[in-house]
Amino acid sequence: MVRPPLAYCHIFGSVAGGTGSGGYLTLAYLFRELLQAHRLSPVMIGHLLLPTLFYRKVRHRLHKDIQANGYAALKELEWFMTLGYNNNPRMA
Repeated sequence: MVRPPLAYCHIFGSVAGGTGSGGYLTLAYLFRELLQAHRLSPVMIGHLLLPTLFYRKVRHRLHKDIQANGYAALKELEWFMTLGYNNNPRMA
């Protein structure tokens, strides 16, 4: 059996909030599906900037908001990355 060639897909973005920052998972799933449809074996790699990088650019009163956005994005990523594990308590 011949394995399909690898296709590396790098997604760059921030999880601090704002337009489109919550779409990185949707984009990753879309790219994976498109690459598989073209008989490629996708390797998805995310390069995500965390909220602390933006502290100097965002008003202090918004720091808690961007922290919450980052936490929510990372929890969502954790959820989807662990769904396939057999010993995952959520899978029981």
